[in-house]
Formats: sequence, structure tokens, C-alpha cells
Amino acid sequence: MLAHIQDQCKKYPYRKEDLKQKTLGFQSKKGENRENLVAVGYNYEACRKALAEMIVIDELPFKFVEGIGLKRFMGVSCPRFTNIPCRTTIA
Repeated sequence: MLAHIQDQCKKYPYRKEDLKQKTLGFQSKKGENRENLVAVGYNYEACRKALAEMIVIDELPFKFVEGIGLKRFMGVSCPRFTNIPCRTTIA
């Protein structure tokens, strides 16, 4: 049963996933109103850069990254991005 949970059960939160596996997502090109379906891979550095960019653009305080709300949101939206940088790293 443990082998089934760890290897096959997709709802098991600690399951090791293939980092090369891509997911489907929608992406729009600049100047176009339509979105294209593309294969998107996970990239930690891209997530970190997007988080820093969001803080700068929205003029959020650096302590925003240490809040429970952001951690819960990231756990649902991007479960692989568990190592959220601290506010001194963002600054």
C-alpha cells in the first residue's frame, strides 16, 4: 500500500514528481488578444523573479513573503515552489 501511495497516488502531497515533466498552460503573445496552449516546465528562478517583480510593481512590503496567506496560496497554485525566499533575500 505504501508503494502505491508514494508512486501512483496523485493526491499524496509528498509524492516525488518528475521535474522534467511539463504541464499545459495558456500563454499570450504581446500584441495579440488570443492565448495559445503551450507546455510549461517548472523553473524555481523564474518563480522567484516573478515574486520579486510582483512586490516591486504592486509596492508591497517585503514582509509580504513571510505571511501565511502567501504560503497557502503558493501551496495551492504552485506546490513545487515551497522554498519561498525570505524578505532579506527579496530586498
